[in-house]
Amino acid sequence: MTEDIFTNEYPVRSYECGPNRKVTILSILNYMQDTAVQHSRDRGFSIETLIRMGITWVLYRIRLDIHHYPEWNSTVVVNTWPYRLEALYAIREFRLTNPQGQLFAHATTQWVLVDFNKMRPIRIPDEIIKKFPMVQRREIPYEFSHLPKIRDPIMQNTFTVRWNDLDSNKHVNNTKFVEWCAESIPPDEHLKLEMDSLEIAFRKEAHYGEHILSSVERVQNPGNDKTVFLHQIKREHDGIVLAQARTSWRER
Repeated sequence: MTEDIFTNEYPVRSYECGPNRKVTILSILNYMQDTAVQHSRDRGFSIETLIRMGITWVLYRIRLDIHHYPEWNSTVVVNTWPYRLEALYAIREFRLTNPQGQLFAHATTQWVLVDFNKMRPIRIPDEIIKKFPMVQRREIPYEFSHLPKIRDPIMQNTFTVRWNDLDSNKHVNNTKFVEWCAESIPPDEHLKLEMDSLEIAFRKEAHYGEHILSSVERVQNPGNDKTVFLHQIKREHDGIVLAQARTSWRER
């Protein structure tokens, strides 16, 4: 690993696992999110420092592929690095392995720097760009594209945003959106399938007390043994789309 790749290790706790004694998709996303925060802090831009500057990073897109779910009592090594910085967004890569280098999961993500008060995208300041040398290594060679809208949902669930769903920006944490997507999969599918790929685009914030409608549609996937779903997260009272996603599931 080069010095420009940041590494954190996480022992897998029992409360981070599901009924199969393997980590949940939410735990994987939390490892990634925490490593990105720690990397920023290591370079002099902690959450507190960014808030004093009147700015904050917002995760906009994720593409995550899961090859193997870590088990309880194992160790997850998370490596992350900036791949590309543009005027208004940054591409950050992730690779999750065990200490011996066996691949668990990898991801490419897109982040936007926003004005903390207005929650509008701003140009990334030079003082931040200089602190994050680019690593010309793409973990997933993938360019984000438009996600299809749902046309024929097979299931819908309604959720209410709780206080514990909020992050330090007082908006719903991005992992909660993924949980809402997964919870809207038909229950019998959860017994036989596990998620192996996720792509999600976060469009708008969700706030405390709002009612959220999560819809899911099964996608025809001829010639492929995986099950694919499209997801849509809406604010119930005005129909505003907060997030769109596509997930792929394999046999357990």
